[in-house]
Amino acid sequence: MNNPLKEWLKNNEEIKTLVLQIEETTTLLEEAASKAFYQISDYLLLPKFPVEINENHFKAHSEFGIEPRSVMEELAILNYLAPEEDIRGRVLCAIHNVYFKRYTDWERVILKRYKAPIKLPESYMVYLFGKDVDANYKFDTEADNWVSTGAILAARVLFKL
Repeated sequence: MNNPLKEWLKNNEEIKTLVLQIEETTTLLEEAASKAFYQISDYLLLPKFPVEINENHFKAHSEFGIEPRSVMEELAILNYLAPEEDIRGRVLCAIHNVYFKRYTDWERVILKRYKAPIKLPESYMVYLFGKDVDANYKFDTEADNWVSTGAILAARVLFKL
């Protein structure tokens, strides 16, 4: 089975060149990941952060029946699901997923966090934290005031059991 990310990198000269330039100018994994986060997202005109998502993004996604997601939001999911993977690969995967509107399913996060459906609470809060490549999600079943958490984004998820 083909890896869509590898195929994209192999077939897109501009992205391949950007990746190679970043690799040549950095030695630290986190620094390379951060450069890729900003440079490639900007090159592809992708929203890096939730605040950058605008009406045009919603219009572009409406035909697919999905809501737009920023690179940071997608990366936070990948960071949660596979923290042991190379951060550079997670960043490139997040960019790829946002670019092609093929988002990682939230159900995978919920299954990992709550061992669903066995321990699924009736409601919980999901918080997005981080600056860029350190993006991560945290969960809380008790919190009512998300502003005091310092989260960038928060949502209450309700289930009727």
